[in-house]
Amino acid sequence: MIAAIGIGAAGAAGDTHAVSLAIEAPEEAEPNETITLSVRANATEAVYGIDFAAAYDPDRVEVDDVSSGAYLGDGAGTIVGTAGANPDEQMISYAESRTVVESGITGEGVLATVTVTVDGNATGNLTFEFTEASAVDPAVEDLPVETSGTTVRLPENESTPSGSGDSADPGSTENGSSSNITGEDPENAPDEKSPPNSGNGNTDSTDDESSTDGSTSASDESDDSASSDDDWPETVGDEVRANLDSRERVGVIVHVNGDTDSVATALRDANATEVQQFASRSVVAAFADRTTVRAVAARENVTQIESDETAVTANPSPINIAESRLPSQASLGSNETVTVVLTNMGETAVNDDLTLRRNGLAVAERTVSVAPGEEVDLSFSVAFDTPENTTLSLTGNRLNEARLGVVSVDGDTAAQNTTDGVTTDDTPGFSVLSGLFALALFGRVLSRSR
Repeated sequence: MIAAIGIGAAGAAGDTHAVSLAIEAPEEAEPNETITLSVRANATEAVYGIDFAAAYDPDRVEVDDVSSGAYLGDGAGTIVGTAGANPDEQMISYAESRTVVESGITGEGVLATVTVTVDGNATGNLTFEFTEASAVDPAVEDLPVETSGTTVRLPENESTPSGSGDSADPGSTENGSSSNITGEDPENAPDEKSPPNSGNGNTDSTDDESSTDGSTSASDESDDSASSDDDWPETVGDEVRANLDSRERVGVIVHVNGDTDSVATALRDANATEVQQFASRSVVAAFADRTTVRAVAARENVTQIESDETAVTANPSPINIAESRLPSQASLGSNETVTVVLTNMGETAVNDDLTLRRNGLAVAERTVSVAPGEEVDLSFSVAFDTPENTTLSLTGNRLNEARLGVVSVDGDTAAQNTTDGVTTDDTPGFSVLSGLFALALFGRVLSRSR
């Protein structure tokens, strides 16, 4: 049987979504079994390109393959910008666009398939949840997206104490705009050396008018109310998943016991020991001490899960990328200009050392100072010396890695459309989709000129 479980409302009651994405998978699996997940798309309005990121647990499953489905290729060519998994980021990523034709597609079909193999020692529930998703129509306008993830049951570990909770319900996304922190299944301990953990995960998101810090004292967690839906009685060694708003390119200001410890793109435990870098849109961290994790995203929504008075908080950095301009194509051996507009949404000046990266490797560095409420333009000259798609990104001490876009390098002819460039917002997935559309639109022109 196939399971597709909703990961929460992606909008207020009565909202409609032009595109729905759902992960379908077998309801059950065995250790060492290879299963296939189908990412199905259903569009009520013409869709031209779709991308998504989905979280998974690399300690319990290995991603063997991410392949295109037939959905977007119905009556058109397609370009796949990314299709794969990064175990370090615990993320499956996929981006695809139609090309050559000018029309989009409606209806339902398989966008992509993901083949995974279950670890031989895995138990409990496997969850696959979208952390962001976006879609555009043939005019390259955003379409609202609704998503639903899935859970696959695994055999119970007989040594697991009865009453241990299942994995937390996954959160919700709408064009990557959600923020949540969830407790992982206590049965997800990687091996016998991991500290014992138990309890249920819970997600609690509120808007700026009704948000509270959601705190519960250590004594509250030890009483009978700890098992209610409003509390998370996690223990030492529990894994905590923090999904920051993907539209916020946040650094994190780390607080330990109420004192600011440092500014970094990392989450730290109560001993100020770095737990894990915020290298992507989500982070899973196992804490040696019972720890409060607090994430503030979109500067309005607050989500908090607490174990005791020890607190680690992650707040948005005031520095953000307002705009990026880069060519969609470049000729082999050419030097092109890449421009990034930084904005400071905070109340104090921000100084940062920024690094422009080409396919992950540093190619240029800049030191910037951005006053409150101001914008700063940075320009880089980038050499395109290999005939391959080139991903450009920007990193800094106060800025998480921001993917600027993809440039296609032509080994024979100079690019014809590099002057206007491709403008992207700071949504991670949209940057890839923008690069795909530059190629897709170029394909349309070639098609009409024949």
